[in-house]
Amino acid sequence: MALFTRCALLCVCFFLFIPRLFAQVDSKAVTQTNTPDWVQETLSPSDYTIPKDDTKYGVYYTLVDNQVRVTKDSEVTRFSRYQQKIINSTGVKESSQINLYYDPNYQSIELHSVNVIRNGDVIDKLSTAEISVFRQESQLDDLIYNGEKTVNLLLSDIRVGDTLDYAYSIKGNNPVFKNLFGTSFQLIWNVPVEQRNIRVVWQRPEKLHYLVHNSNLNVDIQKTLDSTVYSLNAKRIIAKYSDNNSPSWFNSYGFIEFSNAKNWNNVAQWGANIFEPNYEQSNEMLSVIENIRSQSTTKEQQLINALNYVQNNIRYVGIEFGVNSHLPSAASETIFRRYGDCKDKAVLLKSILNGLNIESTPALVHTDYRHTIKSRLPSPLVFNHVIIKAVINNKAYWIDPTREFQSGSLSSIYQPDYKLALLVNPLSNSLTEFDIKQPVNKQIIK
Repeated sequence: MALFTRCALLCVCFFLFIPRLFAQVDSKAVTQTNTPDWVQETLSPSDYTIPKDDTKYGVYYTLVDNQVRVTKDSEVTRFSRYQQKIINSTGVKESSQINLYYDPNYQSIELHSVNVIRNGDVIDKLSTAEISVFRQESQLDDLIYNGEKTVNLLLSDIRVGDTLDYAYSIKGNNPVFKNLFGTSFQLIWNVPVEQRNIRVVWQRPEKLHYLVHNSNLNVDIQKTLDSTVYSLNAKRIIAKYSDNNSPSWFNSYGFIEFSNAKNWNNVAQWGANIFEPNYEQSNEMLSVIENIRSQSTTKEQQLINALNYVQNNIRYVGIEFGVNSHLPSAASETIFRRYGDCKDKAVLLKSILNGLNIESTPALVHTDYRHTIKSRLPSPLVFNHVIIKAVINNKAYWIDPTREFQSGSLSSIYQPDYKLALLVNPLSNSLTEFDIKQPVNKQIIK
């Protein structure tokens, strides 16, 4: 399951040239407009010294400006502006293309400006840019199809010493989240940034919560007639480096997150609402259930057989278009097509276990963040994977239907200890601790 976001350096990445033969402009998805009225203009820094020893990719980011507006009707617009000083030939190569990403199922892009500042003159590059839209499927190696599209702007006449300054907006929010809203922004990267601006314009009636991690920056809150505005500004952000031997859950980079979920129960109810309608038993599934029941009379062995069936007969493929990033397929659909991602396989396994009268609940986890999710704001964005918690004779078993070839007894099946999970149950009020007792290898790093 492509639960949530993948990390990016500065939200915009640059690639090598891609032939235009397979690309075309989608006029409905990409338009050119003026900067929205609700956006607050951020003045560009003029007096700065480039920390050349810490810069990468031949550019120095002089301004990173992200602003979001959520209207009372839950319409979401994300405005971004990036300004970078080109300091060598590598920077020319990296800055001659701009790649922006969006999901065409619920998003569209508005290009506001692409300018080059050279010797004090502002040169319009948007009017001459070659714009293409193509589907790239960057997660194909992981058997995940996310349907994401790339807007590529190919720029001409980019030189060392230029400052590239561009702005755009992405409209739309994944409807799978319904009334829940969440987002996060990086505050510190492994490259320096001269000026950082974050602004969230919140027009919905309920409270928007925020939390700053690994940073002592303060959030300014202003109230207007129709909005609550959260803003954060920082200057001369020093690059930070992490050790490659650090555990996956360790994050030393500063970031801020926003969420309107009051507590974990809000997230659990959201999960239950999209999962429960898909538990079902088709004729083919009933045959599978009866076959498993006939092979053993013990619930423990039936659980093993059900897990083996889903692991070995349903191959892993993730179709994550639009709402399917989080909405699982119906169990009958997964068993018919013989493939699914983690949430699809979890729903199928639970449907089979329901037929075997074995108590089970899907559980949301994060395979990297693990126990550190307890320090995060409640939000669906905290998780990236789904497994199953089964209970037999008051004993809990954590099992993962996306793993393979896990034969043997329940006590011998390996399950990574993700430390904490949110059970997809409307009654869940808090995160649940794993109670796995098994030998593990440890590496202690100070």
